[in-house]
Amino acid sequence: MMGLVNAALAGKPRHQDGAIYGPRGCGKTALLHTIKDRIPHTARITLLTPSDLKTEDDVEAHILKSLDAGALSRLLPDETEVNVRVLKGVWKRQGIEFSDKRDEIAAHSRKHPFFLLLDEAHKLPLDVYEKLVHESLALRAADACVTFILAGKPQLTSMGARAGVSFSERFLHKDIGLLGEESACEALVVPFGREGVSISDEALQLLYEDTHGYAYYLQLWGEGLWECCRRLETKHIDRDVVASVQPMVRKERDRAYQERYSAWTGEDLHLFECINQRLRETDGLPSKRGLEHMIETELKTQGRASSGFSDIYQKMVESDYVWQRIGDRTLTFCLPSFSDFIERNRSDFAG
Repeated sequence: MMGLVNAALAGKPRHQDGAIYGPRGCGKTALLHTIKDRIPHTARITLLTPSDLKTEDDVEAHILKSLDAGALSRLLPDETEVNVRVLKGVWKRQGIEFSDKRDEIAAHSRKHPFFLLLDEAHKLPLDVYEKLVHESLALRAADACVTFILAGKPQLTSMGARAGVSFSERFLHKDIGLLGEESACEALVVPFGREGVSISDEALQLLYEDTHGYAYYLQLWGEGLWECCRRLETKHIDRDVVASVQPMVRKERDRAYQERYSAWTGEDLHLFECINQRLRETDGLPSKRGLEHMIETELKTQGRASSGFSDIYQKMVESDYVWQRIGDRTLTFCLPSFSDFIERNRSDFAG
């Protein structure tokens, strides 16, 4: 992503924008803020969420809002009051369109490169997503130094097809998932080490097995362990310290899992539990089509219309149950311990 940023800063923006995708809680928002902090103040930066971009006009308004007041006033008729929110309507009354001003915007960006960072991009209305992609292309066609970087859940990768624009070709995409064991341990050892707190190898192994490298739960563990060290006035984290913090972490994690699990009700819940049980019995997850076939078969077993397999699969993705990286044929569990939670609750229900 910084390669895209640096290219625009050097006056030679690449032909692609950036896209970061992965399950909730893996660090996408943190990465966007890291990118923002590394962009020099001479550039123009705006960090948005879908609540800022409800219509196509909002895309144009925020691009203009990123310019300084002097540059913005030069783009308007002399007698028009500067009001970014109603700019589209004002221009139309004056017979001016946003497209007429791209050259001026591009010229300004060559002195002050423009970066639009968008979190939760998978929640964008499709027409706004399409507008965003096309506006980036149109500005670069005018030699503008602009780069957009979008971050969102795995559904982001399918928005291009649904909006009628390509995704893979127009974006440099990077997936973010679970951390490997070495990185997960580093995420704990480094910040604690800065404060003079050590962690035993046994404790690190327990923490990795509990979190599977899921960034949000590593953070949750870190907060709990820090508070425990402060309370006990200790500078070493061992198995006993981990055990004392575990109930708090487990309670918080189960609460988050229950929220996801509660999205399933009735026949869909029974189907979800059956599929989860079957996947736990297999050696590795199947391809997307393989899972859809399993869902299709289970729907038939329930006497339901098997044509609904795609909707059920999408619901599994939205529930942070499974996801698929671009270029990877097989699926991946978003949160391996979520599967354990489903099985435990299924057993309790059955009993």
